[in-house]
Amino acid sequence: MLALTVVIPTLNESGHIESLLRQLGQQRGLALEVVVADGGSTDGTPRLALACDAAVVRTSPGRGRQLNAGRRAARAPLLLFLHADSRLTAPTQLADAVAAFQTAQAASTTPLAGHFQLRFHDAQASAFTYYEGLSALGRPQTVNGDQGLLIDAHWLDTIGGFHETMPFLEDQDLGARIRAVGGWTLLPGRIETSARRFLVEGVAERSIHNAVTMAFFSFRHTPFFATGRPRYRVQQDSERLAVLPLAREIWGFIRHQPRILLSLARYVNRHALWRAAFWLDVRTHGARADQTHPWLHRYDRWLAPWTHNRSGDALCILPTLILFFAAWGWWAARRSPGVLQDAPSGPPKAQRTAASPPPASADQSKYPSPSWKAADSRPDSTGTRSHH
Repeated sequence: MLALTVVIPTLNESGHIESLLRQLGQQRGLALEVVVADGGSTDGTPRLALACDAAVVRTSPGRGRQLNAGRRAARAPLLLFLHADSRLTAPTQLADAVAAFQTAQAASTTPLAGHFQLRFHDAQASAFTYYEGLSALGRPQTVNGDQGLLIDAHWLDTIGGFHETMPFLEDQDLGARIRAVGGWTLLPGRIETSARRFLVEGVAERSIHNAVTMAFFSFRHTPFFATGRPRYRVQQDSERLAVLPLAREIWGFIRHQPRILLSLARYVNRHALWRAAFWLDVRTHGARADQTHPWLHRYDRWLAPWTHNRSGDALCILPTLILFFAAWGWWAARRSPGVLQDAPSGPPKAQRTAASPPPASADQSKYPSPSWKAADSRPDSTGTRSHH
């Protein structure tokens, strides 16, 4: 019988962990072990996990550290990493996923990791149709931890496991290493997840912060992450995000180091333009865009071969600058009373300001040392290593 260990990192997830563990207990067609890697919950999460017959390992907070602790406790040769707010959509979903993964791996000449397509179960905005479709593409920077990660335990050890000193983006760091020596395969079925972070922080605001964070992460600009500002709060501390301070911060980096503009233009050229093409597909085909994307196909066939080079990066400098100032001005114009206040809603949390460090449990005041390498440095914007 197929054997699988599911590893779930938790930090105060008592409102979600029971539902996922009950679903895992109802899975059929495989021998399943569940390990909950808890980072110091104070709301009874470990107790709830034990009551659902899951193994619990305790460690200091930090998702990468927790995921590695869960891996060390796992006994099955295959691992599936899931978030606590994930939901399965069929009683044989994991057995089907493992079978499909093994078939894809047998046909591949390189090691593979698997991921599911997302479905947001508590949101109806059209923006989520875009994100759901994006999660099926398997292109660079589109595979995230909330999609699940199915991987051979030995191969995970070989490529170094999860980065433990990164306060977040450990999934993107590992994904870049997976892509550098292997590839991704899309698993059958979907993982349902919560849009709670988007709903609390703002859909547009969270999307902007995500794009900027991934841009600076793509060329490993350490000062962006070392300012003391929390780039990604733990869920319990989420609040409405501000955009204008972020714009001023970006402009400050550009003025201090103009070459950053070229790096940002390169990111726009290699990662943002194809997303714009896919957005057109979503506008045209809606939920079917994950399977039918003619605009993205045209971009890959006609535009990418001519622009994914240094000349294309340089040509994107002026459009990137124009887009930046246009977006900055448009957002500033929206700051009228009764329209949108570009500041956290509700009362301040313990007088914390945008420049204050995050709570100690978030472990975001420190950024990984500059020694970690840009594993995603090669031209990869067409996602040619993805297997579907």
